[in-house]
Amino acid sequence: MIQDPNSEQKEETPDASLPPDDRVGYAVVGLGRPSLNQILPALSHCKYSKPTALVWYAPNLRADPGSGLGRIGEADIASFLKTGHGGGMVAFGSMVQTVGDSLQYLDDADLRAVAAYLKSLPATGAADGAWSAASGPAPAFKTRAPDKPPAMGEAAYASFCTECHRPRGEGVPNVFPALAGNPSVLSEDTTSLIRLLVEGGNSPATKHGPPRQAMPPSRDS
Repeated sequence: MIQDPNSEQKEETPDASLPPDDRVGYAVVGLGRPSLNQILPALSHCKYSKPTALVWYAPNLRADPGSGLGRIGEADIASFLKTGHGGGMVAFGSMVQTVGDSLQYLDDADLRAVAAYLKSLPATGAADGAWSAASGPAPAFKTRAPDKPPAMGEAAYASFCTECHRPRGEGVPNVFPALAGNPSVLSEDTTSLIRLLVEGGNSPATKHGPPRQAMPPSRDS
């Protein structure tokens, strides 16, 4: 909790009997604390349709099985909010600061309530791909550069990415994110991926999460 050292504060505890939606409202809005209010940008695109901000694309947090959270369980979502790691995903972009400065300090009950709320959101019907671990070895390519053969991207991936993200994109749990089936990879909007590739980035530094890892920028390659 962020406190004014010149003011008296008493610890306020959410009512555990509240349903998930009410607990989310209490945690995000009710207390009015600066650290918790930073959650609002992370949740605002759940209901509104202006997902691009600060050149990072706010991802789909609804139940779509491809670009959304349809395949991600509540426990993994709560872990992601607390540590920046969960369900093979790792926080990047503006979410790194949100986790590091704010979300990691929520208590576990509130993290579970936020996760339950996100899982309650219906799918959008986004037609931007789906993925299954049992889909077999044959890849399905989707590209925004139709004039470039997939083999070019495969060669670049083999040269620059496999050491961390592994040959089939499975990543390393709690270290490097999985790319196969990653909702950010399956999203129709590639804004964040392109920026991450060009600029690089790092995972959050949290009290209970794995050590911070950095991804070098491709512009230095």
